[in-house]
Amino acid sequence: MNIKLQTSTVSGSVRAPASKSSGQRLLLMSLSKQNTLLEGMGQDADSTAMLNVLEQLPMNINKEGKQLILQSNWKPTVSDIGNWKESLEVDLGESGFAMRTLIFVLPLFSKRVVLHQQGTLHQRDFSEIKPLLNILGLDIIFQSNQTIITGSLDFEAIKSLESWPALQSSQYLSGFLILLGLLIDWKLINVDEIQFEVAEIKSLPYVLQTIEHLELTGHAIPSFYENKVEFSVAAKVSNQWEVDKDWSSAALLLAAGVSTSQEFVVKGLDLFRTQADKKILEALQDMGMQMSIRSDEIELRYTKKKSAFQIDATDCPDLFPALAVMASCCEGTSVIEGVHRLSNKESNRAEALVESFQTLGIDIRIQDDLMIIKGGKPKGGIVHSYKDHRMAMALSILAMRSQEEIEIQDAEVIEKSYPGFFDDLKSLGLEFKRSN
Repeated sequence: MNIKLQTSTVSGSVRAPASKSSGQRLLLMSLSKQNTLLEGMGQDADSTAMLNVLEQLPMNINKEGKQLILQSNWKPTVSDIGNWKESLEVDLGESGFAMRTLIFVLPLFSKRVVLHQQGTLHQRDFSEIKPLLNILGLDIIFQSNQTIITGSLDFEAIKSLESWPALQSSQYLSGFLILLGLLIDWKLINVDEIQFEVAEIKSLPYVLQTIEHLELTGHAIPSFYENKVEFSVAAKVSNQWEVDKDWSSAALLLAAGVSTSQEFVVKGLDLFRTQADKKILEALQDMGMQMSIRSDEIELRYTKKKSAFQIDATDCPDLFPALAVMASCCEGTSVIEGVHRLSNKESNRAEALVESFQTLGIDIRIQDDLMIIKGGKPKGGIVHSYKDHRMAMALSILAMRSQEEIEIQDAEVIEKSYPGFFDDLKSLGLEFKRSN
């Protein structure tokens, strides 16, 4: 699907969509719970892929209204681990989070796991995890469109792990912490048997989000103390869980608010929950945007002069597309640090941003680890989404300020994280036409 966009002025209020990061974590954490009521699950492709995986595990899953009822039918002993099914095959769609976490979780159920990958996922590099999996008793083979994991989780290796390796993605650590949470919940490992050093964590806020979700769901609680991870006993909590709203998608909506000349409100956001992309607020403040931040919404008001900003997005690389759009609205030159984090996304997002923004007349360049963007008005043209959902959304918002038509090819990739994106913004005034 291609999208042709016209100059638009959007106004009004929109509710942020469900966070796929939150929803996927909660689904995995329900594996050790007898009965869970989960509300607010998103309809995005990544969340759907994770839910489809759970349906192939010993779980009963039913939907009642807006709630999912999740019932685990498995409380394994040590000898049960890896023996629920002889061979387990699942389809991950294009979810990188599912890939990096299920590598640890699915060997609980089978000694042979086949992960089928779709779209851009099979182009991404996950080989850095192989040495750690070997230590834990697992072997992994990467093929063109699937990954095969064999072997048995070694409990003694898990308990004796002394240090976490320096990896490019924090999602592996999230997967390992979820694995440990499940094992402790099943009473297969004790909280005092786990302690390991973590010298460096990429995107620490995402790991803190995992820890927050483990605590909220009644699992043993990891904590960092002098660069060491230790676990404490779980707290008693309700079995009714709610998926957070998504700050990553909200950042793109806020970029639309920056790009318009009208009042714009994003609702449903929780300022007190851990999500890395809340850092978008720092950029808005540095720009001098007139705004009101309330308990569950952010209101942006028309601000004539928007100042260039500098921000370090190393720990929140998903913000780059939204930040780039916002920078194009500013007077002067903005600088975003952390470009090295963009190479192993759905696209090489640094190259995609530079190529597409330059095509549309925006002065943008890379210098070492910095993305440097000079404010300016975009011109018309044809650009590609690069099969990257955040690129498709960012380019659509950039098009609001163009005096000429902008066409975005393969815009259907928004289904990965925010399938209602175009419909939500159309209701607020975005003008566009779909074409095949």
